[in-house]
Amino acid sequence: MTLIQPNRQNFIINLILFGLIGIVTLNVMWMIFLYNKTVSLTHSAESMRLTAKQIETENSELKGKIFALFTPDAVAAFAAGAGLIQDKTPQYSSLNPEWVVASSR
Repeated sequence: MTLIQPNRQNFIINLILFGLIGIVTLNVMWMIFLYNKTVSLTHSAESMRLTAKQIETENSELKGKIFALFTPDAVAAFAAGAGLIQDKTPQYSSLNPEWVVASSR
């Protein structure tokens, strides 16, 4: 008498197919996750680029304002407002050479 076991072969094939389908499903989910991370990273990089450009613009505006404060006309107006006068023959202090040598020892 011959025993036919049709379910035994189908069970192995079904198990292999189920495993392969599971692996493919996990790979697809992993690729979607990686794609989302890549898009998020790209958007973050673009946002940082725009922020850096805005800070660069603000920096150049501040430099312009600082340079405008030190124009000769602005300095003269500040000096006049503070009651300062320009000394035509300034006398500068000088160091005694002996003290320079003594301080370096």
